Amino acid sequence: MPTMVGAAVYSGYKYRDMFRPDDFAVFAIGFITSFIFAMIAVRGLLKFIATHSYAVFAWYRIAFGLLILATWQFGWIDWASAKA
Repeated sequence: MPTMVGAAVYSGYKYRDMFRPDDFAVFAIGFITSFIFAMIAVRGLLKFIATHSYAVFAWYRIAFGLLILATWQFGWIDWASAKA
């Protein structure tokens, strides 16, 4: 959480010339809304983990990894030219 806040503050400072004073309210609403929904999502995931095993997440990661390998193997996505 502190890392994300630091990155957001740094980006805001870096691009401060692009913002108008009216934009602050929109950013504040977006920040507060995303924080609330992130807390709801984390609480839900912690509740799920408390009553279930990690097997669902393990199978999800295996399936996602196989999908990524398939896109590379069959050339569906050119990973060499993909930019982060």
